[in-house]
Amino acid sequence: MLGESSRSNEALADLIMNTAHLYLSVIAFCCVVIFTVALVVSLKRKSEWRRRVTSDRDQNEARSSREKKTMEMIIMLAAILIVCYAPGVTITFVEIFNSEFRISSKQANMYNAVWSFCFVFNSTNASINVIVYYKMSSKYRTTNMTCLYG
Repeated sequence: MLGESSRSNEALADLIMNTAHLYLSVIAFCCVVIFTVALVVSLKRKSEWRRRVTSDRDQNEARSSREKKTMEMIIMLAAILIVCYAPGVTITFVEIFNSEFRISSKQANMYNAVWSFCFVFNSTNASINVIVYYKMSSKYRTTNMTCLYG
């Protein structure tokens, strides 16, 4: 049957592929967390430095508010990414330890349904990012309106 060929090392290939996917996903999550923390810490340090150097109080308050909003947006986008991609990582973890949960096994329908659900989460992440940027960034909003309406 076309497309249903069986290999003698299929289980090993699945294990290697799923393990690699799991490690890459976990590494990506860790990088997102680490770089988000580093970015927020760096923004806080620079904000504090600017506050000490600048003598104009009104300018300091405006800048502080803008920087706080930027940090909130960065943290929110990182959290949304992690929440939306976590189901895929979890499913990959399940695939490694449950040999019956594969596309070519008895639980193929469940496998397809669960990965479809993960695809919806990934699509939701992309959609939410646009909304978050639009709500939190006046520059993004202005540029978006200029592109859409000329």
